Amino acid sequence: MKIKNKRIYSDDSAYLERLADELEFIGRPYKLDLKNGVLTQFALPLRHKKSKETPKKEARNKRAESAGRRNRD
Repeated sequence: MKIKNKRIYSDDSAYLERLADELEFIGRPYKLDLKNGVLTQFALPLRHKKSKETPKKEARNKRAESAGRRNRD
């Protein structure tokens, strides 16, 4: 059995806003489209997009780090 999103259609925007408020209160992900009169309750949480930027790693001086550990007094 496949898990599906739940869609609620209504012309009453106040009703859809009230349902959206309740979904927000219980912590469920949803999308409210008042223009088309649709409230979509997602079955699974939305995926986060990964950023394409990777932080530049600075070159390490391993010899100096090793010497620093050996020369601790």
